[in-house]
Amino acid sequence: MFRGFPRRHLFLAVFLFLGIVRGLSWKPHSPPGYFDSPHHICGTVGFPSNIILKELTIDEKKIWGHLEIFLSSKIKNHRKIRSVGTRICFSGIIREIRNFGIPGEFDMRRKMLSKKIWGRVFLSHRDSIQIYEKAAFYPVQKLREQFFHYLDRFHSGGRLLKMVVLGIPAMTREERDDFIAAGLLHAVVISGQNIALLFFFSFSLLYWFFSRSEYLLLHWPLQRILVFLSSAILFFFYFFSGGEIPILRASLMAFSSLIALSSSRPQNGLYALSVATALILNFIPSS
Repeated sequence: MFRGFPRRHLFLAVFLFLGIVRGLSWKPHSPPGYFDSPHHICGTVGFPSNIILKELTIDEKKIWGHLEIFLSSKIKNHRKIRSVGTRICFSGIIREIRNFGIPGEFDMRRKMLSKKIWGRVFLSHRDSIQIYEKAAFYPVQKLREQFFHYLDRFHSGGRLLKMVVLGIPAMTREERDDFIAAGLLHAVVISGQNIALLFFFSFSLLYWFFSRSEYLLLHWPLQRILVFLSSAILFFFYFFSGGEIPILRASLMAFSSLIALSSSRPQNGLYALSVATALILNFIPSS
């Protein structure tokens, strides 16, 4: 029945089918018994702009997932609390993430649970917060945080870069309305187009640089060097940009194309998309 059909295509089809089954059968869940009642909560601050608590302990027990924390503007030491790697402890009430129940609405609860964020806590200036600085070291997150604060000095241009590079909504309502009216909002939302532009720019720049040297062309495997350096750039940007699923999909597609290039095989966009989809659905079914 499958005579003449390449084995790698058959394997990919089966792998993709299993991924689709896993994706459709995945159901969001959150730890039961912690909502709408006071608890003693400790966690390590992650990034981006809203505080995401990792390495959770609730009532002295280690708990799966993350919590999203919202701080009142009246709280002192605001910048210190939001610093990546700081561990904070407080007593608060965890609210469940719920949808509005409107037919056809975006499933925000599923999206948040796919990021392991299962609850929200709102803290006011009346709440007592214990701060333990530099309790953990997240190098990429810390670098994102420093770049985030560096962009603050550039005002509107900085806000656009926060969206394009870091994937953080930072535009004012007026700027957002202007982009929507011009039909250009998609241009400043981080997506696969960022990876495509980065891939073609970095590969072309590296090729131009290495092809200037006759010695490198004659004595070094230029194709493999370009593939390795381009893969490293894509790998770094994936984590630096926040690791969203569209970026992961585009990164895997670009990496598949690089593998085809290094093995001197013809590049196939549909095959690369299928590989990326199968990998994501099998290893991250919540996507």
